[in-house]
Amino acid sequence: MTSIFESLQTALQFQQAGQIELASKWYNDVLAVDPNQADALHLLGLIESNRGNHDRAIEMISRASQLMPTSDIVLSNLGVVLKNANRMDQAIEAYLKAIALNPNSSSIRFNLGKSLKQVRRLDEAKVQFEKAIELDRSNLSPTSARRPMSSATTGSNSAPWLSLMSLYSEGHHLDSANSIADRAFAAFPNHPEILINIGSIQKRCSDFEKALVTYKRIVQIDPMHVDALCRVASTCFAIHRIDEGTPYLDRARAIAPNSGSTTAPFNCPSS
Repeated sequence: MTSIFESLQTALQFQQAGQIELASKWYNDVLAVDPNQADALHLLGLIESNRGNHDRAIEMISRASQLMPTSDIVLSNLGVVLKNANRMDQAIEAYLKAIALNPNSSSIRFNLGKSLKQVRRLDEAKVQFEKAIELDRSNLSPTSARRPMSSATTGSNSAPWLSLMSLYSEGHHLDSANSIADRAFAAFPNHPEILINIGSIQKRCSDFEKALVTYKRIVQIDPMHVDALCRVASTCFAIHRIDEGTPYLDRARAIAPNSGSTTAPFNCPSS
């Protein structure tokens, strides 16, 4: 007879392999034997949330949290499913409880920041994004921090920077946004998405020369980056350097002739 532990392992393997129906079956089999099996409630709750069954997901993960009150992971995932159900105040409460259990989790602080931003508690969101950045940087080894395109620069730890830049930029706090952009560049000198956002802030600050340097850096990293090619072109056109910008637009159109970026109107001769 298969033990509950073995059934959970089988369910988790199916879930990680993307075989969600089989995973659900095995989790439900576990719960048929033990309705209070916390891991099965937690993991099946995540599946139900992804299916859009938010009430069932919240019920299951709330129960799992009651059974495992010291698990910051379960509380954090409860925050996620509550946010997915647009129950923002409860999501924030769950994240705060998770942080009380694990104050050094950058991912929980980042998710809390996103929820706070969504309900326009912007000063509190900034604090959480900054703390997530601080924790991420403290967790990087000196070697990984220096490796230009390693997980240190392409992983999820870029997300708090992107959210923080967006928050300041959307609030029209361009001086602060520019300061964050400078810090982000020091941390992620070769991360295309970070660089795109830095260039956008520089352009909004009317620093077109710096924006050009930033966008061209992306093209050096990835010569096929259509968005960066178009941004170089549009920035050149904005400062009336048509001859400089046109080859970049031509390259973008050659790579992606049907892209919205390349078919958008530009103040330049069509190619």
